[in-house]
Amino acid sequence: EGRIAAAHEYMRLAHQQTIRTEEHLSIALESAQMGTFDWDLKTGDLNWSDTLKKLWGYLPEEFSAGSGSFWERVHSDDRSALKAAIRASLNQKRVYQIEFRVIWPDGSIRWIENIVIPTLDENKRLIRLDGLTKDITTQRNSAQKLQESEVRFRSLIENSADMLTMMDEQGK
Repeated sequence: EGRIAAAHEYMRLAHQQTIRTEEHLSIALESAQMGTFDWDLKTGDLNWSDTLKKLWGYLPEEFSAGSGSFWERVHSDDRSALKAAIRASLNQKRVYQIEFRVIWPDGSIRWIENIVIPTLDENKRLIRLDGLTKDITTQRNSAQKLQESEVRFRSLIENSADMLTMMDEQGK
């Protein structure tokens, strides 16, 4: 009976530690603007974390991942690339990473990066996809602004060089 009580206590402590670990992970993912999902290919169940729903512009209670309505939020220019990446992952049983745009109900556009990892069973059959999604809008906007700034700077330098070559020794 003492061993059974010790085993129960060990299981209780392990369960508490698992709950704390999950809470810490959830806080870390939320603060990093990252969400997770898993898709059980045997049952068809698709589960999204609440943070992932927020990244797509949904309130947690208004979205059911099984509805397929998330395709309506994917920017029309990015749908075929995303579908191809999913197909490739399913067919080739490989990790994929893709960036695409999501359109929120207010019309704003957010950039999303998806990393999806397949899980195979003992017979090398694909049984699930697990994913991590990150909002990369700030990075994409910063990169775009940097590129625009570089174009303006190059134009300024090119025009300045023309001006300098037309000046004489007195600066006329």
